[in-house]
Amino acid sequence: MTLATSSASEVTDIAAPPRGGSRLAEIALPAAGVFIGMALTVLPMIMGATPVESEETSYRDTIGTVGPPLGLLLLIVLLGVWIPAPLMTILNDAAALLEVRS
Repeated sequence: MTLATSSASEVTDIAAPPRGGSRLAEIALPAAGVFIGMALTVLPMIMGATPVESEETSYRDTIGTVGPPLGLLLLIVLLGVWIPAPLMTILNDAAALLEVRS
């Protein structure tokens, strides 16, 4: 896989986020494009083809299996867009302790 062939669209998405929109759109849309592009490439290699003799299972995703990862995803996106003041204070204090200059 080379940069010039398979991931040129992902580089374009990151380099030119939508203008005039919200900060969330500038972060989420390119990230979604990269995630979908990588998933389309990697998942078929990992999962392979479904065997013909495989049986249908009764397993179905429920809110119990989808909710926690979705909640963490929303928390990560929220913290990527807005950092609460108490968390910012903790991060600044930790940086000062490590003598990091911004």
